[in-house]
Amino acid sequence: MRGERLADTPRWGAQQAKISSSEPIFLTEHVVIRLNAQFTRLVQRSLRSRDGLPYVDAQAFMMPFSVPGIGQQPHDFSAFTVSVTQSWPSSRGVVELRDGAPANSPAIRPNHLTTEDDKRFFIDAVRTVRAVLRTAPMDGVIAAEYQPGPGVVKDDEILDYVRQKANTIYHPCGTCRMGGDAESVVDASLRVRGVTGLRVADASIMPRITSGNINATCLMIGEKAADLILADYDSAMDN
Repeated sequence: MRGERLADTPRWGAQQAKISSSEPIFLTEHVVIRLNAQFTRLVQRSLRSRDGLPYVDAQAFMMPFSVPGIGQQPHDFSAFTVSVTQSWPSSRGVVELRDGAPANSPAIRPNHLTTEDDKRFFIDAVRTVRAVLRTAPMDGVIAAEYQPGPGVVKDDEILDYVRQKANTIYHPCGTCRMGGDAESVVDASLRVRGVTGLRVADASIMPRITSGNINATCLMIGEKAADLILADYDSAMDN
């Protein structure tokens, strides 16, 4: 059904650690200017949210600064931030029309963290990041965990913190799912079922969210759509 099965990649907002040294370690004007946008996310690493998983299910990002929230000024102390995104969220949302006016924005309900698997992922991810930061040489740099703080230990406490800090990294997909069943919106040629002359060529056709950024997948979908449209055109011209 159109608008259903919205998948998106949630990001647990931040685990912030105060740095024990008062001396400038990294944030020089030269480095900030030279790296430009890369400055905001210098270290990226795939990882498993818990031991024993047969596959990587998360991406972790380390940033050399700490802020209270998106769009706010950095804290007045030396710190760094680690955030984690979930590669394969199982929660599904919905996109609906508010009314019949085409210019009005739709109602979007992402429904993040509504499945037990997704809740367990972020609880495990917080604990995994904490374990990594307790290893050398990181343990010699960190003065204290700022957020969520050493008092946040139990599953429900961690989950409550994640709910407050989590947001999207803008990978929405799946609301016009491709497939061969009656509930799918487009067929294998990206044609909308029941509508003549209309195709969909964006991330909404993806039956399942990819484990990484969806940009490359969207490029592939666009290229494939172009090939399909050209093939239909050539066939029509031949006939």
